[in-house]
Amino acid sequence: MTMAASKKNPEDSIKAGVTAPLSGKRTGAKRKVVSGPGAPRKSAKAVSLASIPAPSSKVWMVPVAMLLILAAAAAFLINHARYLASLKFDMVRTAAVIPQGHDVGQGTGIANFAGDQAGHLFMLESDGIHPVRLQRFDPLDSPDALVYKGSKRGQDLTDAVDVDCDPKGNVIVLLKDGRVQFLDNNLNYLKGIQTGLPNASAASVNSAGRMYIADTPENKVVYFDATGRREGEFGAPGKSDFTLATPVLLRVTLDDEVVVVENTPLGLRGRIFTKVNILRKTFLVDRIQSSPWVRLGVNSQRKAFFNDQAGSLGIVCWDLVTGKYFGSSQTTKDSMQFVSPGCLGANRYTPDVYVHTVPGLIRCVLPAPSGGSNG
Repeated sequence: MTMAASKKNPEDSIKAGVTAPLSGKRTGAKRKVVSGPGAPRKSAKAVSLASIPAPSSKVWMVPVAMLLILAAAAAFLINHARYLASLKFDMVRTAAVIPQGHDVGQGTGIANFAGDQAGHLFMLESDGIHPVRLQRFDPLDSPDALVYKGSKRGQDLTDAVDVDCDPKGNVIVLLKDGRVQFLDNNLNYLKGIQTGLPNASAASVNSAGRMYIADTPENKVVYFDATGRREGEFGAPGKSDFTLATPVLLRVTLDDEVVVVENTPLGLRGRIFTKVNILRKTFLVDRIQSSPWVRLGVNSQRKAFFNDQAGSLGIVCWDLVTGKYFGSSQTTKDSMQFVSPGCLGANRYTPDVYVHTVPGLIRCVLPAPSGGSNG
């Protein structure tokens, strides 16, 4: 056998499926990767487990965090429910109900209310069907009432829209044609003036006898001195730092601030002006539905009241010191219901609030703080 024959042919080894061993130093040759049906397969389970990260040691914190979130949400809902409950209270009735009707000592179609320092209630009835009537009621449970009767031409109360009392107990009545009638406390005629403000919607008097009138068409408030002389105005577009938008309600408080309620496109909005006509506070009357029969009353506790005639809240209240919502009431403590109250008023010299509803006119006051109010 020759030396050439004794050497194996590498090609023959490859054909036989055997790879020749590499000898000596690495020559840089690459190992042949065998693929195909005969190739070994990796374990799918081994691959998937290897790709999953190791579990964190803080996984237990996830359910604990969820429990804490749920507990916080439950506590918030409970506290919020308690807060809402604290904003509802039952008024305290202080006099017999004045029944519905057209006889003396009864009332219907009420336009507005006012009260004096002695606690008399003045009720203006003007429903557009029956003759306008102004009555004065005792602070006591008396069936008797005084009725105003203008005896001469020009002393009428035709189309009366608002009534208020000055500190002396005199009564002013605003008429739709711009006139204001001045009466004494016993409803005797004193004088009349023409303000030149037709279609004005509200009037009120401060401690000095200054009279403020909401001039709705001109978007402003005009004020007059005690003699009826025009003194000035505020809120007109382009004439002050602020502009009023359709002022429809107005009342002067015990400390001579002026509360004006506007009927804006977004709803009712309250403005509080100081005695020198500087805007102090703005608040939204957003708890009630706007209606032509909504009225404003301000009492001696510096609270503003509104009747929710088109809604279900009965009467609602705002605090005039803070401008914040104070609460609502649908009934008195003796279960007299405020069902769609058609009119509301208050006495700025006393805590009295007047609510005209289905049973009749209910005179009432806020409960004491221990009785459930939030203030």
